[in-house]
Amino acid sequence: MPGFTFTEPLRAALAEARQTATSTGAAWVEPRHLLAVLLRDPEGVGTELLRAAGVDPAAPARALVAPPAAAWTDVDPAEVRFTTPAKRALERAMAEARGQPGLEVGPGHLLLGIAQLAPERRGLARLLPWLGRPDPAARALVASGATPERLRAALPGAAGPRGAGTGAPTA
Repeated sequence: MPGFTFTEPLRAALAEARQTATSTGAAWVEPRHLLAVLLRDPEGVGTELLRAAGVDPAAPARALVAPPAAAWTDVDPAEVRFTTPAKRALERAMAEARGQPGLEVGPGHLLLGIAQLAPERRGLARLLPWLGRPDPAARALVASGATPERLRAALPGAAGPRGAGTGAPTA
């Protein structure tokens, strides 16, 4: 989406997610890598946003179980691509930043974008369990109580249903 600017903390988180993916043997960046990076720093934006939403930041981290590592140890992190769900989380983060001055997308928006990957089970998804199955990172967030609504309400500077927060914690 043209016109959006990723904040420096978000750029660093995306680079670190690539590094995390390759260090665990993955060939792709998945939402679980993004979430792990956002929750790694006890004083970071991701953990602060969860606390502001009334959620224990350790709960989603405990629920993330990494699958067995593949043999991708010689992959350059700069060459690692994002999976479709990870791209969808970034797109939803940008949608949350829409209407914000400067269209800045921060780590808080990304956390909210990941949580939005846990769709409600409607229509055929109720009948066919494999259809619309939520991403494990999103499932871990929502199961811990970090619903998109709670995160949006806790996002600093949120304005209306499409929070306009900077993604940075306020003092």
